Amino acid sequence: MIQINEWLPNPIGKDSKNEWIEIYNNSNQKINLNNWTIVSGTKSYKIKNKAIEPYSFLVLYQKETKLNLLNKNGELKLFDNQGNLIDQINFFGKAPDGQSFSRFDKKWMFTEPTPYKINQKNNFQMAQIINNKYPENIPLNKIENYNFILIGTLIAILLSLIFWYIIKNNDDLKNIFFK
Repeated sequence: MIQINEWLPNPIGKDSKNEWIEIYNNSNQKINLNNWTIVSGTKSYKIKNKAIEPYSFLVLYQKETKLNLLNKNGELKLFDNQGNLIDQINFFGKAPDGQSFSRFDKKWMFTEPTPYKINQKNNFQMAQIINNKYPENIPLNKIENYNFILIGTLIAILLSLIFWYIIKNNDDLKNIFFK
């Protein structure tokens, strides 16, 4: 099985030269990654002419992928050559300078980068939110649908106009509210 194993979204120094993504093959078979896709934010990179040996790592550097990894609320998705989502992981908040986001079984932590090596829990920080199932890979304060806000505002305005009209045309209510 292929999985995202580690990525460095906020390296020390210039991000564009030092960012990378590490993929791991934890199966006993060589896997051809030709036409697999990695997505970061709204940008994607299609892997060409690469395979990954059994129980081996593949590191893809930004100079090859042209992907700018997000330093805040980062997310990566990995799709196979048929467009099936193979792996997806994200973090919320800001990535610490010089630390990679690293897999440890089913948990993720920011730790010292270990490209092409097994991840180590050296100088680590737990990610703010590391569970992909909640909140559906959306920052907690992000509102996806603004329709309910618009409808609520329109209803409030309409009710205000109705009450204003009733009060304006009723002398008893005018005396109560505007004495």
